[in-house]
Amino acid sequence: MEDFEKSRKYMLVIVFTFFTLPLFFMFLKEGVKESIIFGYLYALNPIAVFAVSVLYAVRCGFDPKFPLVVGAIFIPAVFIYFDWHNIVFGITYAVFSYIGTAVGVFFRRFL
Repeated sequence: MEDFEKSRKYMLVIVFTFFTLPLFFMFLKEGVKESIIFGYLYALNPIAVFAVSVLYAVRCGFDPKFPLVVGAIFIPAVFIYFDWHNIVFGITYAVFSYIGTAVGVFFRRFL
């Protein structure tokens, strides 16, 4: 339970990024919606996941469960907002989170 208390605010940022931001895209026209969702999946989410993971690792250290949970949080968003083919992004975001956590641990240790 202590691990959850440490990571709760970071997980809330991830949940906001995965679930609340796509709500704004649903009201756009079809041509614009696809291009924005493309940028969202390929640019905004990886940057957000990487940044949150770096901040988490700097403050709390390395936790191997954190990136796995980040990838798992995206799976329901796939079925709510996107096509099921985008489930691969859950694995991609977990990898970005592991990389961000490694960078954060480096910053914590050497800076």
